[in-house]
Amino acid sequence: MLAVLALVTTFVAQSEESPVQGLKQRMDAPAEVLVLATSHLGSLEGMTPGHVEGLVGALSRFAPAAVVVEALPAHAIEAMQQQADLHPEALDSFVGKSFLALATEQQRALGVDPAGARKALAAECVTALPATPDASQRCIRLAAAAWDKPWVDYLGWYHARQWPANKLDGALGTRVAALARSTNENELIGARLASQFQLARVHGMDDHPGIDLYGPVFDALLPVVGQSKAYAAFQTDARVVKEAGERTRNAIGGNDLLPLYLWLNSAEYSALTLDEEWRLFVDRDLPRKPGQARIALWDVRNLVMVSNILRVVSQHPGGRVLVIVGASHKPFFDDYLNRSIGVRVRQLDEFASDGARVPDRRGY
Repeated sequence: MLAVLALVTTFVAQSEESPVQGLKQRMDAPAEVLVLATSHLGSLEGMTPGHVEGLVGALSRFAPAAVVVEALPAHAIEAMQQQADLHPEALDSFVGKSFLALATEQQRALGVDPAGARKALAAECVTALPATPDASQRCIRLAAAAWDKPWVDYLGWYHARQWPANKLDGALGTRVAALARSTNENELIGARLASQFQLARVHGMDDHPGIDLYGPVFDALLPVVGQSKAYAAFQTDARVVKEAGERTRNAIGGNDLLPLYLWLNSAEYSALTLDEEWRLFVDRDLPRKPGQARIALWDVRNLVMVSNILRVVSQHPGGRVLVIVGASHKPFFDDYLNRSIGVRVRQLDEFASDGARVPDRRGY
């Protein structure tokens, strides 16, 4: 692990010497981005809103002006549909047939195409949360017609809490009712913080390459992964997996996820992820070319996701942006964002109480 931390330190030191970093040093009052590494809470048995009280309290001190979650943004969903032959699994798994049908239904009902829905959203819904149930229903329907799934889900979650007696009809009503019960981190953490700070929307930033890219990579990789002793050892003995499981069970049992999240967002966890998970594709026992291809594909996805984050940052110059993403992405996001001229990366433990800090935190 010390070798990994030394490598990270050297890498960052080298990046700080680049001409681009010279511009960064001159940037006055950059935007601040906090990347929150998260477990996928919806899959955890026993999860309740009470488990995130301490975590939400810490993030409230960050006071984000925008919240970004690991969900496909509208422009990605629309583009994927235009090349549906390249995204059959991603459309099913990360958008869902029910949402695609809902979006088409709302386009017909409102008499708008996605471009018209976006224009109406910009005119009616982008500056503040809806003040009435009718306005809320209108914005939810427009967001659906615009293919903006993260916005639909945030407004649906908000509607169910703000106006519980005001029910929506049909498939949209079914979706809103499910969102009210959701234990997904996008709702438990993202929507809750966004509504606390009266943000009009939540942004998506996820990305999934098409089968034209990932198909050949995985076709070459899967046969050799099965023969890899290093990969087999990772599955059975990796500390990052075992300790995450133990800490998660303790957090659920103790009704407080903040200690778990401080660990997931620590330099220790990032080093473990890099050394035990991603190093498998660099210099363990996998053939060089399939391993390099897998790392390149991971970079492709991460770089597009960070590009989507920077879209949001550009709308909030000098502001604070909270990003909620699966924990394996965080060391890569922090690295890319640290290179961005107009961004200062912040860490969760800067906003937690002293008693909750993870010892020996080393930021990047």
